[in-house]
Amino acid sequence: MTKVSPTTCTLNHSRGGAPYTPQIKDAEDNTSHSIAILCITGLIMLLGLTGNSIVLAVIRFNKTLQTLTNFMICHLAAVDSLCLIFWGTFLILHFGFNEWPLGNITCKMIHYFRFVTYYVGIWILVGVAVVRYVSVVTATSHPMRAQKLLTSKMANISLALMWLIFMGLNVPVWLNMEIQQVGPNSTVCGILLHQNDTQVFTKGTAWTAFSFGYLAPTAIIFALYILIYRHLVSADTRSRGRHGPPNPRTRRVREVFVFLVCTFALCQLPLHIHMLLLAHGRVGQKTRSCDERNPAKSDKKNNHDDDTTKNQMEYGLFLSWLLIQFLNHSLNPIIYASTSSRFWKCFVSSLPSVTSSASSKTTVKRSLT
Repeated sequence: MTKVSPTTCTLNHSRGGAPYTPQIKDAEDNTSHSIAILCITGLIMLLGLTGNSIVLAVIRFNKTLQTLTNFMICHLAAVDSLCLIFWGTFLILHFGFNEWPLGNITCKMIHYFRFVTYYVGIWILVGVAVVRYVSVVTATSHPMRAQKLLTSKMANISLALMWLIFMGLNVPVWLNMEIQQVGPNSTVCGILLHQNDTQVFTKGTAWTAFSFGYLAPTAIIFALYILIYRHLVSADTRSRGRHGPPNPRTRRVREVFVFLVCTFALCQLPLHIHMLLLAHGRVGQKTRSCDERNPAKSDKKNNHDDDTTKNQMEYGLFLSWLLIQFLNHSLNPIIYASTSSRFWKCFVSSLPSVTSSASSKTTVKRSLT
């Protein structure tokens, strides 16, 4: 365990695995902040795990929903459930205890897999868009090629490659996460690097997350859905004529695509922008150097109070963006599945079958005993 100096004359990094160490944890109102964050985290975990379980159960018990797209959505539900568990566990341990209660290996494992599941979940959304593009656009012009691509074997290969790629890319996260002492009775699980190395590492992490976890997948998803919509509009125009009434299906597809893309883009963007600003020193726990401070005690106190207020406001925004992104990951499978009217019909019809199945199993157990 490495000792970290609590002095305020330096830029302090690595709070919670991110390059951020606010002083809220040492403030008198820490309890109220922690309780609020723990309650929100618990609600998001409960909502996400329940919703993902419903998606998996509905698709499992209804053969009409067992398509390749829904296969990807099921995998997304499983990955996002793991992401919820790792993210939620970290937040609960971080804000629920003054000291990191688990060992160093657990510290590394939680951070490593929360990053891996984050990236895999994002790129499964890209995979869903690719499957829809192939099934709608490619199947029209090249049906044989689409038939070869739209197989469970190709889907499993794609998913395996996602896991292997992002498990490899996140090895530095495993190597650099350590338990650190940040106060007399306070430890955190975060990045353990020297000052210069930390700045390089956090800049690289922020830009990598933004490029591969937001910019590239968002651009691909947006482009594919635009191409799908243009293809449907073109086919609709040819079928009804130039002056005929528009097809309600085409309008609904447009609304669904806009809803999916905008929800993902708007929920993910604020945290990425905050982390980029943080990595370049625009926001975060940064105070003046000891030589630059005014020697007057009153000025020192005023500057310290201003810095503390600013840091707490920035940290509050950071937590808000983090929880919004956390919520978006918990709801992705629900959003994608619920855009289908057939999913809701199957969900309603599945309720009696699930209840009867559970009661029949209970009856069998009782008869055996």
